[in-house]
Order: sequence, then structure tokens, then C-alpha cells
Amino acid sequence: MRHSENYDVMVNEQTVVLRRQGSSIPSVANILGSEVDKEGVRTIWLDRLVHRGAVVSLNDNWVASGAISTVLTCCAQ
Repeated sequence: MRHSENYDVMVNEQTVVLRRQGSSIPSVANILGSEVDKEGVRTIWLDRLVHRGAVVSLNDNWVASGAISTVLTCCAQ
């Protein structure tokens, strides 16, 4: 079951920074790999678990999933 949180997501060349709105403490993870499929959906694999729950909508663009480490997926733009 998917639930929603409200995060700011900043993707850099080698890291992703997640900051839950209302909190000053960021979660930082290294990017292990990324790809964009034919439909334009971007997937980023992180080196650690930075979300809570099975599948979490972080904001209007990003969804986080994964049990061992977080996988971020962004809708086609």
C-alpha cells in the first residue's frame, strides 16, 4: 500500500538529499546507478534505505520503494 509524505528531493551527480518538509535534518544517500527508460521514467538506485514504508509518494514527482535500499522513481516529464 502506498502512502504519501511531503519531501523535498534534490538529485546531484553522485548523491540524493531528501528533506522532509518541516524538518531541518536531511537524509543523504549515494547514487549507485540510474536510468531513464523509453517512456522517460527516471529510476535511481541508492546505497541505503532513506524512506519509511513499502512504497512512499515523496511528492508530486518522486516515489520511493525498496526493502534493503531505496529505489527512487520519477514520472515521465
